[in-house]
Amino acid sequence: MIRFDAKVNIRRFLPILLSLVFLAFFSQTGVFQNTVLNEVKAATSVGGTITLDTTWDHTGSPYHLDSDLIVDGATLTIDDSGGAIEVYAI
Repeated sequence: MIRFDAKVNIRRFLPILLSLVFLAFFSQTGVFQNTVLNEVKAATSVGGTITLDTTWDHTGSPYHLDSDLIVDGATLTIDDSGGAIEVYAI
């Protein structure tokens, strides 16, 4: 706890105080909703060779490509009708 008395220069703590007020206000107003910091989803790791017909949809999103992806004699369908699908190469 910081106690402000005659010996403490309040200007030194003003940036910290303003930052805390800013964060408290905007975290309650929904400005930070749906950001990476507030939303953590399990990722589906994909890679290698797909030899059977496969569908990626929003329920498995995000998809993380952890190696080369080869579609061999099959169909890869990316179905975004239920929502956005995110694919990242890691």
